[in-house]
Amino acid sequence: MHSLYTAMLQDKSLQRLQEYFCGGPSETLAYGLGGSQKHAALAACYQKKPQPTVIIVHSTESLEEWRENLALLLPEVSVVELPEMDMLQVQAQARSLERSARRMDVLGRLMRHEPVIVLAKAVAAVQKGMSPAEFQRLALSVKLGEIMPREKLLQRLADLGYERTEEVERVGQFSARGGIVDIFAINALRPVRIEFFDDEVDSIREFDIETMRSRESGLTQVSVLPLAQTDASGRPAMFLAYLGGKGAVVFDDPTRIRERIRNLIKENPEARDQVFSWEDLVEAAQGNRVLYMALMLQQIHGAEPRTTLSITAVNMTPFQRQMELLESEVHRWLAQQQCVLVLLSTQDKANNMREFFARKRIPSAIVPEGESLR
Repeated sequence: MHSLYTAMLQDKSLQRLQEYFCGGPSETLAYGLGGSQKHAALAACYQKKPQPTVIIVHSTESLEEWRENLALLLPEVSVVELPEMDMLQVQAQARSLERSARRMDVLGRLMRHEPVIVLAKAVAAVQKGMSPAEFQRLALSVKLGEIMPREKLLQRLADLGYERTEEVERVGQFSARGGIVDIFAINALRPVRIEFFDDEVDSIREFDIETMRSRESGLTQVSVLPLAQTDASGRPAMFLAYLGGKGAVVFDDPTRIRERIRNLIKENPEARDQVFSWEDLVEAAQGNRVLYMALMLQQIHGAEPRTTLSITAVNMTPFQRQMELLESEVHRWLAQQQCVLVLLSTQDKANNMREFFARKRIPSAIVPEGESLR
């Protein structure tokens, strides 16, 4: 994709967009791009400076489009989704626990400032949750050989939101008998068994949930992420707080995001106390590199971007293997003295395309990945 990004960044507006994405805290409105155009523009910026990046969208369809195109444009980058918690769930069931586990994992990665791209639907983005300070306070690490009274560990697990049971059967539970404590952390694939010798952690081993037998190989450390979603003090926080001013926030079609949040509160009055407002979301993004992306020039309610970029792009004709149509379009582009870049997935396909162009007397060259365009 290096050749694609090099070609794209010959455009002055995209150069400025990249500068804002890679610079200090800023607010920018970029309009004129739609569909895969904005996905490619964001990817071109990201590859210049990988950083924790949150992309907020208004719908599932939009999220899936981002996921699919980023997988092609940035294949080496971790792209994850911020799960939406069930606000009407009274008791934690297996599905909500799994969502909570994934959400906490995302928060942890943002807090560590990993260069991850997080896709978040509007509803998931505004749900109230645990503050970064509380997350750090509660996150538990148990090391082999350390001194930790058993009762202290049990209390910490309860504070984390874990359920104490007679026997661990699923994620989010813990049990205790004698000097043994079993835990199935939400960030683990298997439960672990911690054995104490007095107040010392004597062994840490994974065990089989079906047979309850410990595995032979032991661990030197185990981490347990919190399951609770709000502060013990009752002060919830926005998930964007986990960026700590060290990332980028992209609002894809901000008007529709705001509309989705307003409709959520209007249609579900009982959810009002469980979510933040659009204005809260905009405020929480401040201090990062904030990018509002829209097809048309628009005012952003509650925000005043310091910079507005107009980017001109034209949708490609879907050729659908109609090679005569491709030939005609390439001749037209070359007549306009445009540079035509064709991206293909394999060397064989590139060779075949060049042979096709040669038969049609169209000059072409194969540029290996990583080399600059001439």
